Amino acid sequence: DTETPVEVGLWRCTPGRWPLTIPHDELCHFTQGRATYTSDKGEVIEVEPETVVHFKAGWKGDCVVHETIFVSYMLC
Repeated sequence: DTETPVEVGLWRCTPGRWPLTIPHDELCHFTQGRATYTSDKGEVIEVEPETVVHFKAGWKGDCVVHETIFVSYMLC
């Protein structure tokens, strides 16, 4: 079986900065806080409450959380 299992969950993250690599497609719904995702290709994604982002498999870059974020997510 070569199917990737689906994972859903809730995530809370306090302010900070780190490199990020996303191995599988990930859909994120941000419900609180503020953060900036900057890809290695220069794309900048600013998130705040009610932002929805689809990160494609293989996305690489940095995440900077400015205010504690709450996220519901689905990996597939």
